[in-house]
Amino acid sequence: MTIDGNDVTAVYAAAAEAVERARNGGGPSMIEAMTYRWYDHAGFAGAKVGQDGAIGLPYRTDDEVRTWMSRDPILRFKNFLLERNLVAEADLTKIDTDTQAAVDASVEFARASALPDPESGLLNTYATGKATATQF
Repeated sequence: MTIDGNDVTAVYAAAAEAVERARNGGGPSMIEAMTYRWYDHAGFAGAKVGQDGAIGLPYRTDDEVRTWMSRDPILRFKNFLLERNLVAEADLTKIDTDTQAAVDASVEFARASALPDPESGLLNTYATGKATATQF
């Protein structure tokens, strides 16, 4: 089944259907949720997180990026909730504030932590030995 991966309610409905099917002995399901990555991979091509997506990159048009950004699943779901009076704007603002505080605290914790042993990146994988970074 292919769904709009930027539609929170469609993703929820498809997942609920798949879970119900599995619990009833119907086996596994495949859900193809069509979505879009606004930024390039890890900023290697020059896009900066927090800026206007991957604008100006050579492998997609700015119009393409802006079209997908206009379908932001978080903003769409926020509007869905507000239009149906399912939540107050103040509650959503508090969620945003609390979430940003948790992210900021996590970033500070990571920055203050010791660097991990490079070998730990291979724990619980099928790979053995060191993996050489080739993208730099």
